Amino acid sequence: MKSWLVLLGMVAICVAGCKADFCETVVCENGGSCQGGFCNCPDGFTGARCEIPLDPCLQSPCSAPGTDTCLVSTVTGEARCLCATGYEGERCADRWEAKFAGNYNAAEDCGSLVGNFPMAVQAGPDPGQVTLVNFANQQPGSIPAKVVGNLVNSKVFQIYTQYMAFGQVSGQGSFRLDGAIEFSYQLIHNGDTSECVTLLIRQ
Repeated sequence: MKSWLVLLGMVAICVAGCKADFCETVVCENGGSCQGGFCNCPDGFTGARCEIPLDPCLQSPCSAPGTDTCLVSTVTGEARCLCATGYEGERCADRWEAKFAGNYNAAEDCGSLVGNFPMAVQAGPDPGQVTLVNFANQQPGSIPAKVVGNLVNSKVFQIYTQYMAFGQVSGQGSFRLDGAIEFSYQLIHNGDTSECVTLLIRQ
C-alpha cells in the first residue's frame, strides 16, 4: 500500500513540475505571441508562424457601389480607396451631398436688398443633388421655395436654370472647409435682374 502511495506522490510531483513548454521551440514572427504551441497573430498577418501578410484591401474593403479600386501605400502599407463619382471618405461610404445637409442661418446680399433668414439644405431629390429649402426667403403659398443644385464635385454645386413662382433662378455655390456654404445666383423676374450672394452658417 505504501509503495502505491509513494508512486502516486511521484506521479503528482512529475505532473506538477514536468509540464511540457509547447512554445519553447515556436517562434512567432511579426509581433505574434505563442500560446499552447500556437501563434496568435496580430492584425495584418496569418500563417502558422504569422509569416504571411494579409492584403490590406481585403481587410478594409472599399464600401461604395462602383468603388473597386484599392491601392496599398508603399510607405505605410495601408489601404487607400479611389472613390467612385459621388462618394468620399476613407472607405468611400459617404455620399457627397451628405455633408451639405443641415439647418443654416442665411445672410443674403442682393445689392439694394439685404436679409437674414433660416434655410435648410437637404439631399436629393436625386443622387448627386442638394436641395436649398426656403431659397431667397421665398414662400409662395406659405410653402418654402426649394431650388435644386447639381454637384459638380464633392464641394461645388451648380444651380441649373429653374423657373420658380418668384422668377428664373440660376447660379453656383460651394461647401467651405469651415462647414459654411456660399453661393451666388441670378434672379430674373418681370424683366428685372438681381445678382445675389448668400452665406449659410450652420445652426
